[in-house]
Amino acid sequence: MPFLELLFWLCFGILFLIYLGYGFGLCLLSRFFSSGPQNWASINEIPSVCIVIPAYNELNCLPAKLANTLSLDFPFDKLSILVITDGSTDGSDALNWPDERVRLLHQAQRQGKSAAVNRALGYSDSEITVITDANTLLSPDALLAITAPFQWGSIGAVAGEKRVQADRGNSASSEGLYWKYESLVKRWDARFYTIVGAAGELFAFRTQLFKPLEPDAILDDFVLSVRIVEQGFRVAYAPRAKATEQASPSLMAEWKRKIRISAGVFQSLPRLELPFKPFKWPRAWFVFFGHRWMRWMLAPTLLPLFLLCHLCLGIENQGAWMATALLHLGLYSWALLGLALSRLQLKIPLFYTPMYFLMMNAAIVAGALRHLRGEQSVLWEKVRP
Repeated sequence: MPFLELLFWLCFGILFLIYLGYGFGLCLLSRFFSSGPQNWASINEIPSVCIVIPAYNELNCLPAKLANTLSLDFPFDKLSILVITDGSTDGSDALNWPDERVRLLHQAQRQGKSAAVNRALGYSDSEITVITDANTLLSPDALLAITAPFQWGSIGAVAGEKRVQADRGNSASSEGLYWKYESLVKRWDARFYTIVGAAGELFAFRTQLFKPLEPDAILDDFVLSVRIVEQGFRVAYAPRAKATEQASPSLMAEWKRKIRISAGVFQSLPRLELPFKPFKWPRAWFVFFGHRWMRWMLAPTLLPLFLLCHLCLGIENQGAWMATALLHLGLYSWALLGLALSRLQLKIPLFYTPMYFLMMNAAIVAGALRHLRGEQSVLWEKVRP
């Protein structure tokens, strides 16, 4: 087999493994290597819970967030809420909520979410800490669902299910389709052994397992979840614990968010043990490598190489090779057309999914470069007014 053709099939095989093969392969594998019960329907003893809500200039969101949180189906005396408004200048630090379970923490200096979480944990004496974003609304039974797995001593943390809500045609709404597939893969990860990396919109952990985050940590949720795994515990997945947030208001806002996340990935990896110790946590490392590492490290390089090989084979061999190469090129043209339409404010959702897929991979490269140049701040730039 000529070298170019061999390279083509190698790229195809690895990309298939990254985006489809790993997920569906793990679905089958987890049926034979399940790590205990996955049905968390009932709770024998409800633990005490402290909900931590980092809220920088979130006055527009906080009343609805607190009303939603206090209306959740959970015992009154088991719940406390810490709202951290460090650095806020919109008046949210003066918000007076008439419920004894709500406590507001504020300091004039803004140091970022990780520093705020570190500070909040000093005020929590609950068994379970739940971190949730100020712009995220929870399903009525979210707290009961996310605390149920802690009945098993092997569970150190639990991730809820992120849902993205957007108007039809929003160029960032393809994130919702992405998260549907991600949620499915997370179920298989958890059934096989553990989740590695949880969405910060809704994440719960045993308070005693918390290790202070580096103040400049960009991806607090990812670092927290991995370090709990490194202590020998599993991170379970509770799909009934739903956290819904609006999609980014524009494609540019989503692009900035993805770059920040990607920069956070490259900042976090050298600080963690799991990526470098496959024999110490073999099953957790397998999930990390299959679900995370290959997407971050291989896909952004292999995608353009795969296209280049395909086009070269098409030019060289014509026939079927040329036809499929043109189809391959057409997918990129489809994505670029989606980008052009979004810039013209034309709402045609059909074009956004391939555009979102390519944007995610481009953001990984941009985030890596930003991290290498030391340009990514720990401070979150709000994308909503």
